[in-house]
Amino acid sequence: MKTVKSLKDVKRRILIGTHSNIFHIGEVVAISILCLAHEKDEIVIIRSKKYEELEKCDYVVNVGEGNGENGRYGHYHKTIEKRKNGNLYGNAGFVWRDFGDKIIEEIFNKDILKNRRVIEKMFVNTETAKELVNKQVKKMVDEDLIQNIDLHQNGIKLAKDFNYVHSFLPKWYVEESYEDLFDETLEITNKILKRYIIKKIDEVLASEEINNRLTYGFYGNRFLKNNIVEIPKQHMPWLNIVIDYNNNIKEDKNVKDKKEKTVEFVMFPYHRGGWAAQAVPSSKKNIFEKIVPFPKEWSGETVNLSKITGVNDAIYCHKSCFFVRAGSREGVIKLCQLAKKLYSK
Repeated sequence: MKTVKSLKDVKRRILIGTHSNIFHIGEVVAISILCLAHEKDEIVIIRSKKYEELEKCDYVVNVGEGNGENGRYGHYHKTIEKRKNGNLYGNAGFVWRDFGDKIIEEIFNKDILKNRRVIEKMFVNTETAKELVNKQVKKMVDEDLIQNIDLHQNGIKLAKDFNYVHSFLPKWYVEESYEDLFDETLEITNKILKRYIIKKIDEVLASEEINNRLTYGFYGNRFLKNNIVEIPKQHMPWLNIVIDYNNNIKEDKNVKDKKEKTVEFVMFPYHRGGWAAQAVPSSKKNIFEKIVPFPKEWSGETVNLSKITGVNDAIYCHKSCFFVRAGSREGVIKLCQLAKKLYSK
């Protein structure tokens, strides 16, 4: 017997049922979504071929019929339900449709609001941030990840993500436990899927922050000068956001001085000290082609870079000429300006 002070201390037990033996990407991801939706609960997975056992479960995945009614996400659907774009639903799609909002909100409340001060600097208040995240992330995860998994389950297209699931099936020449391997696969999938959703939230927040830095007054904007935009960290997901911004500048007939407003470099404090900058790609299709690359003469240089460039605290240039480091913010700006000057000759 366990005595508790509040019902909050009592974990609710959730039973998730599926068939035994072989497991597939669609069902593993669907069950993973259910696990994330019930992280606060005690979850028990029932893998069985006995319908009388599965009927006792709160949710059943990849067995029988059902598009989500009464927690039943079947493998054989009464009607083949499609999204507006024509893509068929599968187990993962139905479960994400029903529980995506809940997962996103819980991740936001638990993980994102730890940095409330940062969020409020960007969005004025956290409710604005939450509304933006909830509106965009569910759709992003479905379009970028879940739909492909559903197409795989429906036998239309190979899945491009979570292919490792198949590698956890037992070896054909050795007796291994399906249940043990399923548990190991599900544990890994839970971690990856949660990080994937967090990264999508990061992308939405990054897009808002970077676009604010790019659009709040081109002249006099301390974050955007001389075709260089400053971001707080290197691993902020800036690439697609900046390329989209440049494309919009290029296509907007009302924008004058397009070259002046194009972002050619992104700079940031470097995690090992000093500052660094990366050259911005010309397009998403060819990220290795830069609008303004750093000069070939700088390729791979370290101790000689300061002599070559005349920038006293220059530290390093990547051999592929897309990344440079300097000891100071001013130093890395000088390297970008020099690269632009030399490239235009």
